[in-house]
Order: sequence, then structure tokens, then C-alpha cells
Amino acid sequence: MAKISDDFIARRVHFGFTDNQLKAGLVASVAATFLATMFGEWFFAVGWIPFSFNTLNAEVWATNFKTLSGFFPITTGQLLSPDFTYFLGMWSHYSQGIVFGLIFTMLVYPNLPGPMKVGNNLVKGLIWGWTLWIVSSSFVMPLLYGTGFWFQHWGTAFGLGVTNLIFYNFVWHSTYGFVLGMFFSPAPKPDAAATVSTPVSSGGSISHWGQVVLGWIILIVGGYISSSSGSFASTGAYVPGANAAYGIIVGLIGLAIATGPSFAGMRKK
Repeated sequence: MAKISDDFIARRVHFGFTDNQLKAGLVASVAATFLATMFGEWFFAVGWIPFSFNTLNAEVWATNFKTLSGFFPITTGQLLSPDFTYFLGMWSHYSQGIVFGLIFTMLVYPNLPGPMKVGNNLVKGLIWGWTLWIVSSSFVMPLLYGTGFWFQHWGTAFGLGVTNLIFYNFVWHSTYGFVLGMFFSPAPKPDAAATVSTPVSSGGSISHWGQVVLGWIILIVGGYISSSSGSFASTGAYVPGANAAYGIIVGLIGLAIATGPSFAGMRKK
């Protein structure tokens, strides 16, 4: 995929409504975060548990500020209102969604399998969404919220079912990735189409797909390492274990493998 990266740099790519990669990436990131967030809030319409990342991030803010209890009953003498804390959580969540979207559009997209075509662009967005789903289930949810590795504690404590929570999280991140790939859909400019290389396989090489899957596996292993030694304090708060840092390092290696340039392409240089 090195040729795609070169074409991005040489400005031989059009992004639908603009030739500016940053502008296209920003619009796509905002759209993906907004639509996925709203869709998660609407899960109850089909009988699912709403997936409110605004509320979950508000819980982190509440815990750190030690002035609100987030999901739980509000106590007296607090300095911040629940509404204000929720908006802090919303700000945090949207900031993360936009930043992760820009990471995809500016850095990750050119490295993923397949040429610049509408269908492949959607698949690339989904790959990034699924990568973030693995990161969320393996690292973010266990280490920040004490859900356990892939929701094993939350599924038991709340009686929601581990499988359901994994599925809801998957649908949320799939929506994010799909919208991201839909809005960020670069294509070669007509006068530069002949200069854009076409991979041997229209969907990318088998070895590159294997590299993505290998990165996902390493990500999951890193998440297991990071969460396996955690415990719950007498207050009910989750305390990450000593292996958390090692697991995060392994996870970063997996993330780099899954979203970095193809090994095969690097060998050809």
C-alpha cells in the first residue's frame, strides 16, 4: 500500500467534497462519532441495553473529580451537577471519537489492504472500527470500568450476559467504522488514475489480511495480560494489576501490526 501513501502525499487523491485530507477526515470523524453515539443511545428501541459512552466517560470524570457518583445515587455536598458532569463525559467521548477518526484518516487508512474504491473504503473503516472494538473490550472497559476481560465481570454482576455486551459493543464500533468509511472515501483524481497502482488482489493480498488478523490476536493477548492480575477493592472499585503495563505494551505492538504498513510491501522496498 506504499503507492497509496505516496499518492496521498502527492495530492493525487480526491475526497468527494474536497481535496484536503484533513478537512475530509475531520468531517468523517465528527459524523462517525455523532451517528454511532446516537445509535448506541437508541439500542433500547430494539430491546438492547443502551450503550452510552457519554455516560461511561462521565463516570470516569465523576470518579476522578470525586464529586459525583455517576451511575449511582448522588450524595450531598457535591460541587458539580449531574448534568454538567454528563456534558464533561460527552466532551471527553466526542474528543476521543474525533481523534481516533483522524488517526484513521491521516495515518492508518493508507496502510490497510485494498485500493481506493468505495467498497474497499467501507471495509477499511470497518477494520478500524473492529480494531477499536478489540481495544475497547480488551483494554478500555476492563482497566477503566472494571468490566473484566471482554465483560466477564459486568456480564455476571449486572445479569446482562457477557455475550450480549460483547455484541452491543461490536455493533456500536461497527457503526462508527462504517460511517467513517462512508464519509472518508478517497478516490484517485481522473487525471491521476493511471498513476495509482492497483494491488494484485482488488481486496488486498492474503498476507496483508493475515497481518491484520495477527495484530488483532496480539491485541487480545495483551488485553488478557493487562486485566488478568486486576482485583476489586473493598469499596468495589477496580484496581489494575501489576501486569497492566506489560499488557498495554503487548497491545501496542499488536495495534502497530494490525494497522501498520504491510510486511510484504516493506520487504519489496
